[in-house]
Amino acid sequence: MHTEQFKRASLIIAPIDGGWGYQWPHADQHGPYSTPEYALMAAFHEANDQINAHRMEKLLHIEAQQAETEELPAITALQTICAAFVTMRETPLGDINEPEVGDAFSRALLAADNGYGTLEVLMKQWNNELTRQHERQQRAHRRLMEME
Repeated sequence: MHTEQFKRASLIIAPIDGGWGYQWPHADQHGPYSTPEYALMAAFHEANDQINAHRMEKLLHIEAQQAETEELPAITALQTICAAFVTMRETPLGDINEPEVGDAFSRALLAADNGYGTLEVLMKQWNNELTRQHERQQRAHRRLMEME
């Protein structure tokens, strides 16, 4: 790996105090990582996270325009969980101990947990609503039977 190759791609992988680091244009330097390979992987995990976040923002904007107000929290939670799973599944197990990669993994795990919690609350609310609607249907059916 040569620093010059990555400069052409607008990414700099370079030795820093304590190991290796990476830096995207107009961004802070990240590191240290034990090897240039770990620095490169962390840089691409960060880029992938940003791409996924951008895609999710676009999807959420489209969904928000089309969704009913009641549906929006469920759609948002589900999309958050799906995006988090992509991040977690793409993280090699050995890289989780690297600071930047581990932080991204932890953020994705927390986002998935929070999204799941939101869906769990919504499911309980919907279950209560379904129970009320079933009871309502039964009352209507009984009234109809009493009229006959």
